[in-house]
Amino acid sequence: MKLLRLSLLLTLFSNKTTQSKFLRFINVGIFLSIFAITSAVISFIIETKIDKIEFELIENHKEQRSNKKSITGLNTLQSQYSVIQNSGKALRDLYEFTGATKLGEYTISVKDLYLPSVYAEVQSGDWYTDLDAEGAFEGLEQIFEDYFGEDSEELKKYRNSLKELRKYQEYISKNDFSKYYNEIYNYDANLVRDEVTTKSSINYFNDEIYKHYKKIEKIIPDIIVLIELINEYYSGLSIYYEDSIADQNKEIIKLSKLESNIIIVAFILQFIIFIIIQYFEINTIQTTREKNAKRKNK
Repeated sequence: MKLLRLSLLLTLFSNKTTQSKFLRFINVGIFLSIFAITSAVISFIIETKIDKIEFELIENHKEQRSNKKSITGLNTLQSQYSVIQNSGKALRDLYEFTGATKLGEYTISVKDLYLPSVYAEVQSGDWYTDLDAEGAFEGLEQIFEDYFGEDSEELKKYRNSLKELRKYQEYISKNDFSKYYNEIYNYDANLVRDEVTTKSSINYFNDEIYKHYKKIEKIIPDIIVLIELINEYYSGLSIYYEDSIADQNKEIIKLSKLESNIIIVAFILQFIIFIIIQYFEINTIQTTREKNAKRKNK
């Protein structure tokens, strides 16, 4: 079939009257072919770019989900510390008021109110040492410096809170709190009897345990400040991811429409090329038939 088409074309071009006309068609066909190939290449490039953006979009969605989980966790943690701070103050006020009564002088002591809180906080106080050893605080400081700025109030708050946390850790390491274990978990009936028969005051503010409690209590606002700053950073990061996801979706839609238009144009060009080829074949066959008819008439 290909040989037949080639033979017909050679026959057609041997005719000088039609040679110029068909050369113009061939030039147009070549131009359209090059244009169609170029369109296909551009379409491939666009598809590659869409794939790259879609991959980045998937990664941003993953980061956004992780970021939202962090924000939820930080909000919960901040609420818990706020509850501890507020409820602790309310409970302390109640006990101090009760301790000021005659009954409270025998039923409530400094150990009852402050000692469990002091011991529990000290037992869980290794979190700062672990994070500091891992370089977490230095890393956060660099992140906040880049995000908020060197002269920002947020960075100053962070550094002040971190300074107080380090003082708190030094205070914990310098004092021996293990001695309070037996006082908390001692269930000796004689000790309990002595406590309820001995007059004491919960409002004795020079007591060592009370001083420990006040020192530890002061660190809670600084912890809340740290949580708030981290939360603010993650919230800003969440907005960034949302904007990036929205922009990437718009870019994908834009490129997809452009690719569709290019595919349509390429299809139309290929169809035109097909028509031109068929036109050549039909004219060639017609010319050949006319020549054969003339020969028969002769």
